[in-house]
Amino acid sequence: MKQPLILCTTLPEEPFKRHAMKKHFDELGLEVQMVDGVQGISIGLRATNPYDNDAHGNGLFIHSSQIGCILSHRIALSVGLASGEDEFIIVEDDVKFCPDFGERWVKMREHMPSDAQIAQLGYFFDTDPKDEVEPVNDYFALCQQYPFCTEATWWTREAAQKAISQLRPIDKPFDVMMIQRVYPFLMHYIAWPAVASQKSRSLRESKRVDKDDVS
Repeated sequence: MKQPLILCTTLPEEPFKRHAMKKHFDELGLEVQMVDGVQGISIGLRATNPYDNDAHGNGLFIHSSQIGCILSHRIALSVGLASGEDEFIIVEDDVKFCPDFGERWVKMREHMPSDAQIAQLGYFFDTDPKDEVEPVNDYFALCQQYPFCTEATWWTREAAQKAISQLRPIDKPFDVMMIQRVYPFLMHYIAWPAVASQKSRSLRESKRVDKDDVS
């Protein structure tokens, strides 16, 4: 089985991340196409649709960097569709695959549920994941509640088309928009166990653990 098309969203303004990701992919023997995304801060993006109101009735808006993240994913989805491939994987520039991802993906793809349209390969539950998942085989599971984060996602063409049509207006973080506006309309699965993680999230969690251990 050939390697699927893998697209990595990255920012031209942050070449150090691109170099770090290329090194990570090379070490795993993965061919990954970098996709230039949008840095919301540098070009002055601003949300106009509030996601909530504060106690005084003033609108609350997502940060410009979150807008850039959403636009970057939309660009990657368009690139994936333009490739003509029936499926592809989109990752963010702080993803970390498991060491044997290449070999494991072959087995995962063989056991992908036939009705799957989208699958999160990395994710985060804010509750005990054992209470949220229903394994369907040794590689995938269904969820009672959709998990957060979008560091690595397997897409089919129909899922990508659905996302592009549903991700509007841009008023919430990308993963929240996916949970509310995309996953409910598709056959959604998660890799079980996860085969990717988010470097920045892992760092935050390790710091929190260290702090808890000290206290």
